[in-house]
Amino acid sequence: MKDFVGGIGKVQIKEHPRGLSGLFVEVPGIWLPAEQRLPRVELETENDANGLPVLLRVRVRFVLRILKLSAQDYAALAAARAAGTSLYVDFFSGYVVNGAPWWVYRVRGCRIVRVEPIIEAGIQSGGYEVELAAAAWNPDDLIWYNGFPAVERIAETASGGQGDHYFTYEIGSFAGWVRLDYNAYDVPDQFQLIYNGQVVADTGGTVSGAGSLYWYYPANEGDPTTITVHVYAPTQSTGWDYTFYGPDPDDAPPSS
Repeated sequence: MKDFVGGIGKVQIKEHPRGLSGLFVEVPGIWLPAEQRLPRVELETENDANGLPVLLRVRVRFVLRILKLSAQDYAALAAARAAGTSLYVDFFSGYVVNGAPWWVYRVRGCRIVRVEPIIEAGIQSGGYEVELAAAAWNPDDLIWYNGFPAVERIAETASGGQGDHYFTYEIGSFAGWVRLDYNAYDVPDQFQLIYNGQVVADTGGTVSGAGSLYWYYPANEGDPTTITVHVYAPTQSTGWDYTFYGPDPDDAPPSS
């Protein structure tokens, strides 16, 4: 059962699941219609020859009433609407446990239907309404829910020189892609992801330059919830760094 205690603390509207490039707008003060604690999911069905319902489509449509929005963010949202940009919208619980939100609720593949000032009694109130919509063939393509103990995606960095280095990170109990963005610069080094004693992603030996390793963390019940980054840097003059990102179900490796 989903527990949305704490209400909505903030909303992020972004073009990339990690918010690294393109549009990124964080809204600390929002309001949804009273009947929508979160965006409402509507299932479009029809009956088959046996009278049983067949799922045709899943739709989500919602309006964010934003209490404060900068001119820059307003322009960015308007540009995304005009371009039909596909967006991620993340809702974060206002209730925080150990520095992390109690829950995170994501709607994928959203497009902005409209973005306009809120007019009350003929006067702009200072707020804005942003209406978004999304559609997919099944709910899993559209909605992602991360319940307690929800943790905003970790991003850990490290750097160093010659040696055999091991760094272990807690990755929680929710499935998703983990990613290691590394840079060995000119002198080659080797990078690995090790889970439950097994190498699950590897550069395949020492490499130079920048790259990324991906692995899908299944988060099976009873399995370990830590992962280790191994850096093998055999050359005295070497220097390297990396950023490790914890699980996100949408941050899959690029299609080849």
